Order: sequence, then C-alpha cells, then structure tokens
Amino acid sequence: MYVIGVAVCNFSLITFTPNGELHADKSNYIHGFAVIGDFMKENLLLKHSEKLAVDIEVLCQSLNGISGISNIVFQIRKSSSSVFANVSEAQYPQSLPDMLAKLKIARKECMETESWLKLLLSANHITEQTYKKHRNLCGRIRKIITSSCITIETKLNKT
Repeated sequence: MYVIGVAVCNFSLITFTPNGELHADKSNYIHGFAVIGDFMKENLLLKHSEKLAVDIEVLCQSLNGISGISNIVFQIRKSSSSVFANVSEAQYPQSLPDMLAKLKIARKECMETESWLKLLLSANHITEQTYKKHRNLCGRIRKIITSSCITIETKLNKT
C-alpha cells in the first residue's frame, strides 16, 4: 500500500492500493491534518478551497446592493462554493476515478470563478487588488488540483 496523495477525511487518512481500492487508517487522523511519519501535513487544498468560498461569499455580500449584477453575483457564489464542495467530496471518494472526477470538476469551477472575477474587474465592480487576491488564491488551488490529478492519472495508468 502507498499514499498517492493526502486525502484527509473526518475519520481517517485515505490511501489506495495498487488496484485502486481505498484503505482508511483511522489511527492517523487529526482534524484538518494528516499524520505522515512523525510530522503533520495540513490539507492545503481543502483549506484554500474553503477560504475561496468564504472570501467570495463576503465579496458577494458587499456587491448585493449594486444594480444589474445580481446574475454575476449568483454565478460567482455558485462556482466558488462548488470548488469547495467538490474538493470536500473528493475527500470521501468511492474509488480513485471518482476522486479524479471530483477534482477535475473543482478545477473547472475554479476557472469559472476566475472568469467571473475578471468580469467584475472589467466592469469596475471590484478593484484590481481584490481581483488579484482572489485570482491568486484560485491559481494556488488549480496548481494543487492539477498536481493531484496528474498523480492520480499516473497511478490509474499503472494498474
């Protein structure tokens, strides 16, 4: 058995056998962290995706009074919360392909969130500083997801 990546759940650290079966080790779990050897590794993907959803929700609340942008506010709220929801669901996969699918959806939703941010910037509803702050967080999330997807696809191709 080997760890292809760290997927932290509310109850365990998930690893996969070479044939893609899940293994949950309940003894190595601390909320929000995975215990690897003698040190703990924070689940940055889960942390960043939650931060994105919360930050965008706060941004949307500040934009609610502006006339004519209710659809954009609705769409960016939906896409950013979908990033967090899919990353969270990927922590409880039924299989390795299921985890991969959820992460790929999260990556697409992250790109959509960036697109809505760009539209808000272009329409002068947010500052460039606000745009860059959220865009950079989206970029970090996408990089982690892309790396995880490559690792999972490599493992799936070996079996």
